[in-house]
Amino acid sequence: MRNLQAAWEAIEKGDSVEAQSIVAQILRDDPKNAEAWMVLGEAVSGDRRELFLRKAIQLDPNLEIAKTKLAQLEAEADLDTVIAEVDELKVPPGVSLDAPTVPIEERLSGDRSTPRKANRAGANQPISRKSSALNNITLAIIALGILLAVYFFIQSLPV
Repeated sequence: MRNLQAAWEAIEKGDSVEAQSIVAQILRDDPKNAEAWMVLGEAVSGDRRELFLRKAIQLDPNLEIAKTKLAQLEAEADLDTVIAEVDELKVPPGVSLDAPTVPIEERLSGDRSTPRKANRAGANQPISRKSSALNNITLAIIALGILLAVYFFIQSLPV
């Protein structure tokens, strides 16, 4: 009978079908093998991956590798949600994101006897895709940082 090490090797080679076949044989003989469920979670993709990792944790709550991989999946899913939500944000027509600016010299000197007219050139121009993508990535990284901070905070709480 082939073992889990052979399944891991198949995954490392990129042969997920072979890995799934090996793990299926192991699970036929021992359906409560938590490590086999975890390896199966690595050999598949999509929603089944999360399902199999949860099964592994259910069978062995001390299986830290499965917990870590599941947390990574959940963080990736949350990040994808944040990116999708940010991508859906639209600036309503007639609303400008350009704030009026005051030169640093005027702010430091306090001399504002003559108010300056705000520079509105390009106020109705669409946001460039390049800056929008950069903003999306920045927001996604910030969201991921927040999620990880919350996760580690929760993990540090006494049980």
